[in-house]
Amino acid sequence: MKYHAIDIRGMIVAPPGHLIASVDLSQIEPRVLNYLAGNHKLLEEVRKGYAIYEAHARETMGWTGGPLKKENPKLYSLAKARVLGLGYGCGWDKFITVATTLAGIDITEGDEDLALAKSADGVIHRADEKGNPKAPFIFVNRRGKLVKSLVRGTQSRQIVAEFRQSNPLLTKLWADLQSSIVAQVGKDLTLELPSGRFLVYKQITETSRTVVDIETGEPYRRTEYKALVEGERVAIYGGLLTENLVQAVARDVFSYNLIRLVRAGIRVLWTIHDEAVCLVRSAEEGELARQIMAHTPPWLAGCPVDSELTLSDRFRK
Repeated sequence: MKYHAIDIRGMIVAPPGHLIASVDLSQIEPRVLNYLAGNHKLLEEVRKGYAIYEAHARETMGWTGGPLKKENPKLYSLAKARVLGLGYGCGWDKFITVATTLAGIDITEGDEDLALAKSADGVIHRADEKGNPKAPFIFVNRRGKLVKSLVRGTQSRQIVAEFRQSNPLLTKLWADLQSSIVAQVGKDLTLELPSGRFLVYKQITETSRTVVDIETGEPYRRTEYKALVEGERVAIYGGLLTENLVQAVARDVFSYNLIRLVRAGIRVLWTIHDEAVCLVRSAEEGELARQIMAHTPPWLAGCPVDSELTLSDRFRK
């Protein structure tokens, strides 16, 4: 059986004498995240022209060579996965999926070799004491006690731990927001955005329940917090509030510049997330749209906002 792909986007064609200009914000979320965390050193590298993924590799991954994407594509992909996946406190198990989805890399490769190097007895166990098959695990020495550790995720756990250690400003942001949640138990939590808008988490509650550690299989007590958001009670924590805060600020940046596009007389056909699809009369007008979208709002001074332009006779990504 043969399958045929249809380019639905490409079927939307500009009228004679016009072009479709797709203008989207460049890496807006990690830029905003590091701005809110106060990581001005990283943002200074972005202002110099480095993509934020390469800037991150230079700041925390030891890269000192030339263009990272060209000279070390694998490290570039890992830096991208770290920036996009770990900035909101992602755990090791989820990061395995995130790295594949966002950067196309499998960070479970080499887990067995790395696990062997960490093993207290130099063995990868594939069954329990009774001989029942189990997911491969090793014994590691923790504070003088031998405990089980899954082979799967060995590299991911190492990456997550290293990321958090080398990015103290981000971990402080998560912790500060977590402290805000704890302090408001029984009350509402209101976060003011740089634009002056507010995020409100109502009626915060605290509960405790027993869960099973995904790595060791051991039960432990975990404290959880929930809030009423748009009529639904949802779990909240510092990393999630960080993500909500960043996405809200990124949306405010986009909305601010979208209004500027319209006021400049540029016809906006529709928007998709952080992309404005415009109908322009020339390449020069398309470039003007890009420059307008790359503007940093006055209430976010110091955050390097940038944008990218795709110009065509039809709608393309």
